[in-house]
Amino acid sequence: MKNFDHYGIAYEFMDCCASLRNMSIFLQMRDENPVFDRLKAIHDIGFPAIVKEDGTVFTDWETYLKEQGKEIIIRDGAACSIQ
Repeated sequence: MKNFDHYGIAYEFMDCCASLRNMSIFLQMRDENPVFDRLKAIHDIGFPAIVKEDGTVFTDWETYLKEQGKEIIIRDGAACSIQ
């Protein structure tokens, strides 16, 4: 989220691995939103995901920033992957 911080983009971070409640909220959203269908088909859990206030979901934070006219300045590496 360093890129979001750099550009002053407000967000609320929800650590889905920190509690079963957070994971449950995320999985319910993921299972009900067709934007995740492609990811589920390839057995990807869908982390990270950006949910805007209007309910629009992005599963690719880089694309989200680019659509906002921002360039990627800090690469954090892979998210939720085993290296």
